Amino acid sequence: MMLTRIPQRVSNCLFPFSSHFKCPQGQHFRLWCWLLVTLAIGQRQAKLKDLTRMMPRSVRYWAIRRFVQAGYWDASALIDELSQAAMLTLPPPADRTIYLIGDLTIK
Repeated sequence: MMLTRIPQRVSNCLFPFSSHFKCPQGQHFRLWCWLLVTLAIGQRQAKLKDLTRMMPRSVRYWAIRRFVQAGYWDASALIDELSQAAMLTLPPPADRTIYLIGDLTIK
């Protein structure tokens, strides 16, 4: 399945995080959106090469690869902000305790 565009609702939802990307043309934010969308819809395809096959032909594998390796954006700050936004959307737990579980396996 190849997508032709990022859904507007997804783009609107991710727009508050665009400040993490310092690329003046806005291409890094666009590539990040494509990467998240394809990760969400990809079934068992977590390799960049497989994910780029679901993107439009204008988004090349080498561009995604360079974006992931670029030091222009702070991945940990972005993940922190994403996790805070996700926690705010969850209903409060009944016992007022939040349990966080981390997976430390690297594969």
